[in-house]
Amino acid sequence: MLSIIFGFIGLLLLDLLSISLCLVQENVARPITTAPVSPQQTPNQHAFTALSKTTWCLDTCDGLCQSAWYIPATGPTSHTALLFHDFRADKLSMADYTLLFHRLDYNVVLIDNRATGQSAGKYTGYGYLERIDARCWVETTLAKLGPDTEIVLFGTAMGAAIVGMTCGLTLPHNVKAAIMDSAYTSAVDELRYRVNRQYHLPAFTVHVTSKLVKLQAGYCLDQASPLAALKNSHLPTLFIHGAADETTPVAMADTLYTHYQGAKEFCIIPRAGHLRSYTTDRQQYETRVRGFLARHVA
Repeated sequence: MLSIIFGFIGLLLLDLLSISLCLVQENVARPITTAPVSPQQTPNQHAFTALSKTTWCLDTCDGLCQSAWYIPATGPTSHTALLFHDFRADKLSMADYTLLFHRLDYNVVLIDNRATGQSAGKYTGYGYLERIDARCWVETTLAKLGPDTEIVLFGTAMGAAIVGMTCGLTLPHNVKAAIMDSAYTSAVDELRYRVNRQYHLPAFTVHVTSKLVKLQAGYCLDQASPLAALKNSHLPTLFIHGAADETTPVAMADTLYTHYQGAKEFCIIPRAGHLRSYTTDRQQYETRVRGFLARHVA
């Protein structure tokens, strides 16, 4: 009888390990094969394609080569926005947001996060690894554009988490504000929500997955926490979220906003799903971003 029980427990543990390995591959590791990513076909796509772009490269602290496009404003300006995209996306997915900042007379640095697009790397860091990369991009931008440059950090979903965790670091005074669209409170909270909703698996699965991530990628999922990082930030921050987001619930944005101690604004877009706030209500989105920047960036 004991042998049957132990055998059953062993099978359960093997199943748990197998599931956790699959979660690591699906959520952390760079895809083994990737199909060419085409720009989103939005009404503004031709305008984005026509923008002048210069490729910038960055060698990270752990020896990875990262790529970005620098898109200058139409006229002289001291304002520059650094844009960070979502998980499994790349810089082309940020076309609409690039055009928004371009209309606001901002230079744009459009970044491929590690392990995506043209940037090297085997694993994504859910913002924890990328926060150091982002600070390096800030320093690179200042080196290229000059010490009078004023920087705004903008990100969507995991890109928003990158922004939040970057804000928790010591940054040059040139970084003036941050905008976080569809951010999660932590990678653990996000994965627990998705694992439960999509696969109906217990929360303990994420704990095992985090241990495997530590072995393979060098960090634990609980280290990827915008909520914890923002305790060390007082940058003016705009939180944006879709009210109908089923991937990252709006309650996470509410938690981030409620606990943040710096200057802050909150914009919830009714009926907007995950990363659909801008396309759902462009007028409100642009009005809130424009007003926020006017109040907090000289």
